[in-house]
Amino acid sequence: MSDDSGRAPEGAPRDDAAIALAWQSAAYRVWYELHGFVDERRDQVVTQHELRAGMGPAEDVPEAVAIGRAQKVVLGVLRARLESEPSLAHRFVAQPGWPWLAKLVAAIRLRELASAKIVQRGARARASFDVSGLARTYHGKALLKSLGFERRKVLEKDELAKLEAACAKIKLTLPRVVEPTTTERFFSGEPAASDTSSDTADTSATTDD
Repeated sequence: MSDDSGRAPEGAPRDDAAIALAWQSAAYRVWYELHGFVDERRDQVVTQHELRAGMGPAEDVPEAVAIGRAQKVVLGVLRARLESEPSLAHRFVAQPGWPWLAKLVAAIRLRELASAKIVQRGARARASFDVSGLARTYHGKALLKSLGFERRKVLEKDELAKLEAACAKIKLTLPRVVEPTTTERFFSGEPAASDTSSDTADTSATTDD
């Protein structure tokens, strides 16, 4: 029975079409709000199809319950996607509006930063420092930009000191990997790149015979 406005009384059971519409509306609302937190809108971080499929068949539940179900699906999809592709976290705004999403994205960004390494190349007196790995991380990119190094992939010793001082302020220590010099490779018996290429060429020549 409906009232004079044509609407079903509050608490009255809804038909299947109304239930499906409410379920779909909750999914779309969550999807739309999620992509409001995405800074780079090249493509969808979670598709509507993935969201609706994860929610399953429509259920006659309050809107808040349906929205909670949709957010739980988004959490599962994003967690798996961010674990396999940490750079996806770069696409979100600095502080997403959902607390659980902000926490997830922050954790991935920090883990990515902690895994970055600085590669030291050349003899100690004339060493240069490759920070390209750091520049590929969300926080590393921002850190280099704050020092005016946003276009740099290799730093000199004094520039590295500035970077390490900035890291110390946020209690961050970046691991440094020392790449052996040609002389060090020679005395350690490690073949040089040119030697490896020659061996490969000789093998190919023998095979052809």
